[in-house]
Amino acid sequence: MKAPTQTTHIETDGTFWSNWQGNWFFWRNNFGWCPYVGSVNKAFLNNKREIGVNA
Repeated sequence: MKAPTQTTHIETDGTFWSNWQGNWFFWRNNFGWCPYVGSVNKAFLNNKREIGVNA
């Protein structure tokens, strides 16, 4: 799958993520960007790779 617009990170399982001014969102087909409501800590960030902004 091609990365959705505004993607900034990709998770090791292939989930696309976007960090918008410190707020995190994950991509779900048929829903779009969904807000992440958990803790953003080292464990959360360890399995994500920054890919830059996909405009």
